[in-house]
Amino acid sequence: MIRVLRELDPYTSFLTELNRDPDYSDPHLLTEEQMQVNLRDAVEK
Repeated sequence: MIRVLRELDPYTSFLTELNRDPDYSDPHLLTEEQMQVNLRDAVEK
């Protein structure tokens, strides 16, 4: 099922934990700045 996300705060800790795993990490979300640009800003648009 696909849902439209209106905010990321409920998922931030999950995403952080996921990025710590080398098998599942996203190279575009390694730093807080990248999270802001690639995720949070997209939700706000």
